[in-house]
Amino acid sequence: MFKIITLGFVLMMALCQKTELTEDFITADATLANALPVDGCDWHFTMNNSSNFIQYVPDAGSKSTVEAIIKNIPAGTFSTSVRLTYKPLGTKQSVQCGWNKKQDIEEINIKTIEVAK
Repeated sequence: MFKIITLGFVLMMALCQKTELTEDFITADATLANALPVDGCDWHFTMNNSSNFIQYVPDAGSKSTVEAIIKNIPAGTFSTSVRLTYKPLGTKQSVQCGWNKKQDIEEINIKTIEVAK
């Protein structure tokens, strides 16, 4: 009986432990852009590395942080340079692009975002 109680206690402790993300975040320069007025995609991040043009959108947990940045962008401005610390999630989100079209863009979790000066 003691072994069963001990085993139950050990299992309960293992299941109740807090999970921490151990993956590293990436820091990079990016452009927060809204190209929807010119048949591109609604607000998203773009990055260029040596061989690729990459697009990302914030996950649900990061959306409010990005919306706060967007609110401070002057009217008529459709992009701004930012410094972004993020982690790709491997999931995609459907984003409005062009005339009644949608595009699946990879989601990221944003740790920090700063508008470039």
